[in-house]
Amino acid sequence: MTRNFLLLCLAFIFAAQHASAQNEANVWHFGLNAGIDFNSGTAVAVRGSGMRAAEGSSCISDPVTGQLLFYTQGELVYNRNHALMDEGQGLLDWNCWGSAMQGSMVTPWPGHPDNYLIFSVDCNEANGGSRTGNSARYAVVDMTANGGLGKVVEKKNRLVRLATEKITGTIHCNGRDYWVIIQEAETSRFYAYLVSPKGVAEPVVSEPIQARGGLTGVIKTSPDGTKLAVTYQFARASELYDFDPQTGMVSNGFVLVNGRESWGASFSPDNSKLYVTTRFTTMKIAQYDLQAGSNDQIRLSEVQLNTGNESASVMQQAPDGKIYVASEIRLGALGVINEPNRPGTACDWNPATSPGGFDLGGDSVIIGLPVFIESFFSDSQPDPSLCPLPTAGFNLAETEICPGGCLSINNTSTDGSSYLWTFEGADTESSTEFEPQNICYSTPGTYSIRQCVINENGWNFIDLSVTVKDDCLEPIPNFSLSETEICPGDCIDIIDNSQNADSYEWDFSGASNTTSSTDTEPTNICYNTPGSYTITLKLTNANGEASTTRELVVVNSCPTPTVDFSLSAETICAGECIDISNATTDADSYDWDFSGASNITNSSDENPPSICYDSPGTYTIRLDAANANGSSSEQVSLTVLENFRIQLTLADVQAEAGFTGLRIPLSISLPDLAGSFNLPELQLSVRGHSALLDFIDATDATNVNPDVNGAEASISFTIGSAIVNSSDFVLTEIIVNTVHGFPLELTDLTLEAMPLVSDCVSLELTGGSYEQLHTCPAGHLSLGTTLQTVVSVQPNPAVDVLTVDVSTNVAGDQELALFNSWGERKSRFHWQHSDTDDEARSYRFTIPTNELASGAYQLVLRNGSRVESRSVLIVK
Repeated sequence: MTRNFLLLCLAFIFAAQHASAQNEANVWHFGLNAGIDFNSGTAVAVRGSGMRAAEGSSCISDPVTGQLLFYTQGELVYNRNHALMDEGQGLLDWNCWGSAMQGSMVTPWPGHPDNYLIFSVDCNEANGGSRTGNSARYAVVDMTANGGLGKVVEKKNRLVRLATEKITGTIHCNGRDYWVIIQEAETSRFYAYLVSPKGVAEPVVSEPIQARGGLTGVIKTSPDGTKLAVTYQFARASELYDFDPQTGMVSNGFVLVNGRESWGASFSPDNSKLYVTTRFTTMKIAQYDLQAGSNDQIRLSEVQLNTGNESASVMQQAPDGKIYVASEIRLGALGVINEPNRPGTACDWNPATSPGGFDLGGDSVIIGLPVFIESFFSDSQPDPSLCPLPTAGFNLAETEICPGGCLSINNTSTDGSSYLWTFEGADTESSTEFEPQNICYSTPGTYSIRQCVINENGWNFIDLSVTVKDDCLEPIPNFSLSETEICPGDCIDIIDNSQNADSYEWDFSGASNTTSSTDTEPTNICYNTPGSYTITLKLTNANGEASTTRELVVVNSCPTPTVDFSLSAETICAGECIDISNATTDADSYDWDFSGASNITNSSDENPPSICYDSPGTYTIRLDAANANGSSSEQVSLTVLENFRIQLTLADVQAEAGFTGLRIPLSISLPDLAGSFNLPELQLSVRGHSALLDFIDATDATNVNPDVNGAEASISFTIGSAIVNSSDFVLTEIIVNTVHGFPLELTDLTLEAMPLVSDCVSLELTGGSYEQLHTCPAGHLSLGTTLQTVVSVQPNPAVDVLTVDVSTNVAGDQELALFNSWGERKSRFHWQHSDTDDEARSYRFTIPTNELASGAYQLVLRNGSRVESRSVLIVK
């Protein structure tokens, strides 16, 4: 019970009492895009509606301005811009497209001014007419969403499992809450749901004997909420009941019309008349005088208003005090009862087909009009004496207390049956007693006390406040020191966290610059002599005084950093890097200076990364280390040696026809050096053709006779190892020979000396004269006047096998090799020719070609340093 009361009262936002001439029903949307605006006081047809409903719909407008908020046919919801509302679909299990006579009704949500509830019922055709789909449900709309266009935030909340197409509503007699009434299908039961700030309550169920459960027809309450009319189409009847707007009970029913297919119904604004339409068998619109007397007298007071077989179906009271009636003969207009409070024909009935009908401006109604809370059209407010709400009220013996003090409540409320109290900030959170006592508070502040008074008709509340004064509190001293251990000559600051103090007294005995203070947070308190010191704070206010202390230690000595670092090398070559080994002690921060370095010039890291230097020179690496007691510095010198890269270029060398070789003399001059080292690498670059490299009189050269292959080939080689105290080394010459037999077309020959970085050797490379070697008569390579080698190839092009005949009188090592166009060797033969009498000998070699790809190949014969080549074409 306590929890329910708490939720009820804490959620409350006091709602204004319902008054007549409210604006919630000022804009209608119904039928096929039809609309009416009553905001001017006169009905005006409006166009542009998105409504597509064969029968019932519902609309809601702002209660103050009358501006349209949204409208629905029970399944889809449209915003004021006539677009589908966010989440505004799927409100029911079946989409009847507005084919339920009273398919929906919108109610405000009391206490929630930006929220509305949509109640929807399925149509008779739902689930193929089996009636198992006729459920009633409700959805919740939040009009603060989407810039005021609204959003459906809940949907398909189930109510009656099997409902008729009938729904109506009226205000509770407390003037705040609403009743929503739905009739269950094929029973005599009515379900009345109370809509209050808590939401939708469990239904009040009434089961009068007279009621019947036909699915189609309408249900209407009188504007004052005391009468309930029900029509039945296929059950061929209409009934009239009493309704209790306090309890939600339906009672005292009797049959008003029997044997006629009843359809629409509406009460007059003054609750004195009831209008009922019948259709199909007999087209009739009749008025009944509810003040005629007994049930029989009311039944006998019937006055038929239509003069012929005029069509009239659903009817709805409007804000202008008139009743509008749908017609099935003229869909573009409505019938109108202009004076519904007047008896008989004085009510001024005008069929839709008459000049007095209301023209819809080009849009159409079918057989349905909007459904509203009928009390929107009431000429008077509910009588609060029928079900009075409680009046909240209480007072306090004291509205100001000290911490630890307690309160007692004096309850002055009226008409309450139960109570819920909430005490903000108190030791007791809530109570359900009539007059709670001993409500105590510990913490200063201003707090709210809420009384929620409940009775059977509703609830009410009131708030009062109580102040817990902070000047009732004793002082609470609390402080901390910026440091608790310092060096001689250092100073500290005070951080104060005290409470409730009017005055401060500080004692700094032993401090060198001040021994006392009355400041809230003293600063710069200094101590010169090592030792332990006590700092005392005493607080005072009108309620007393209190003290507390903190300890401070002044240590004997405070070391400064000792800077110690070394380099991985103190002499490097340009382009190299060094690492730092830091052995500094007692440092809190580091400031490195690497001026002149190429990758980093400063760092605050304890162990900085590798430091690199690109330019020769002498550099200083400095470290400044610091702590709270001071700083220290150290620096180390670094020498960066120059790297030499000397290049000898023989440019514009143009070989003559038949040229196969180039002789280049070369010498290297070294500085006077003591010790053992390796001479630098030499790099030879040849562009244009593959070549062979021969060294002449180069006993210390390595990589003798290397192949240099490729369109722009180069090769590096090292000469001169372990030279001691030498100032000159001569490489007599280098000979560059072509691999193939056609001319070597040189446009550039480059020799580069690349010193080893680790030695940083400075050298001078000299040379550059050159001479052409060897000429090639047609058919073979001439190696002298008496030495010759003849090579013949057959067949050429070759298919499966290649035969090579070699005739030579050149003594020494012989090598025959086959190369593809990429310079890859595919076959090789090696032998020794030992003739010394210049007699030629012949050799035959067979090379299978079945595994070789088609293309151009080179056949190369080497006789020592002599070379001859032939072009071969292999085809498949």
